[in-house]
Amino acid sequence: MKKFWVLFSLFILPLVFYIFLSKGIYKYSNLPILTENVINVNELESTTNVSFTNQLSIVCFLGSDINTAKGSLFNLNQTIYKRYYQKPYFQIIAVIPKSSEELYKEAIEELSAFTDISKWHFIYSNSTKINTFFKSFKTPNNLNENLYSENAYIIDMNLEVEKMMKTQMMANYMVII
Repeated sequence: MKKFWVLFSLFILPLVFYIFLSKGIYKYSNLPILTENVINVNELESTTNVSFTNQLSIVCFLGSDINTAKGSLFNLNQTIYKRYYQKPYFQIIAVIPKSSEELYKEAIEELSAFTDISKWHFIYSNSTKINTFFKSFKTPNNLNENLYSENAYIIDMNLEVEKMMKTQMMANYMVII
């Protein structure tokens, strides 16, 4: 009887478990599109050569409070950027108010100390342009008074905003490129 249970647990039980898992239905679907035809990032600031065209972009609005934004900046770097930066059409765009440019220099230097930031693009603009740019996403969320959003947005190659993600939970929702 003891041999039966040993054989059962070593051969039959794993086989039953495998059959159970193989019968499951896995549904992989695209993220829902929230907005079509957003304003291209190169219209935000004329001096930049960054564009959404032919790129898969993650856009975040970091705002003027560096203490709040630093966590999101480093979390995006660890959970998304380090995983996908070697993909040919991937980029992360951080939109920051011009008045905060000096505050972010140190944070960007800290980030570049342990990461290749070649696909990070930091766009500095005035608050009016940032608000107009954000409103073109037509999402139910708003920027706070510091022009910060806890959400990051995926802009696909067709200039469509796909499902937003909280920067704290990025790795759980990232699209496989």
